[in-house]
Amino acid sequence: MAISLSHRLAVDIVDEKLVLLQLKAIGSAISVHQLFSHPLDQPLNKKLNCQSLMTVMEHRAVHYQQIASKPSANEVREVVAETLGVTPTGDQPMVIDHQQQLENTVVVTGHPAQVAKKKQLLALLNKPITVVEPAFQSVLRAVNFLLPEHWPTRYLKYPCQQWLVIQLAQPLAIVMNCLRGDLQSLNFSSISEVSALTQLNCPIFFFGPSDLCRTLAELVTSPLFIQLKIPAQLSTDSTSLTADKHIPLLGLALRGFNQWHH
Repeated sequence: MAISLSHRLAVDIVDEKLVLLQLKAIGSAISVHQLFSHPLDQPLNKKLNCQSLMTVMEHRAVHYQQIASKPSANEVREVVAETLGVTPTGDQPMVIDHQQQLENTVVVTGHPAQVAKKKQLLALLNKPITVVEPAFQSVLRAVNFLLPEHWPTRYLKYPCQQWLVIQLAQPLAIVMNCLRGDLQSLNFSSISEVSALTQLNCPIFFFGPSDLCRTLAELVTSPLFIQLKIPAQLSTDSTSLTADKHIPLLGLALRGFNQWHH
């Protein structure tokens, strides 16, 4: 059976270390091709077997817009440059990702200063960065991949098209309202506000630091609150992916199988 392998390596910064992940697909089964971590302040003494890197940015470090047409890549860059009031080329070139939909084109642009900062942190890897996407976009891709293993039994017979994904954090959690797996809105809430979401009567999938997950579990007993876990097959002998730290990285690596981004 043929093996599908991404040519790009996903990288994120977790606990002051670079964590790199590349997935492979054999049929419909996805597993780890390579997974390792490396200290941020030490040179890398191995050659990376990939053409380029993918990384994520915090949502405040990106700009979103929609273009009501299907422009070429050069036209997209011209529109973004005009919108942001920057020069398309220069010391801090723009990093742009766009996806053409039925009636418009959705564009995500990494703010030049933030992209430059991220590139500086990743410089020791000595590879070009081809993807900058919002971290929550990677989170939703990973959660959609994990949903079959976490879907509540009460909804197996009765379809449910809306659910919440919550990334627990201090001082505020990130609450993503999803419709059929697509983001509808993003809000920030305290733990007590999150625990009050049982009134929505829809599945609520959460992940984050273990202490915050325990706190939420003490506040909520509803079976609709489901803590996300990453399956064991997405691990190696020496390193494991965990939901509290690596869901954005997993979602980013899964993107390597999608060819409709530019």
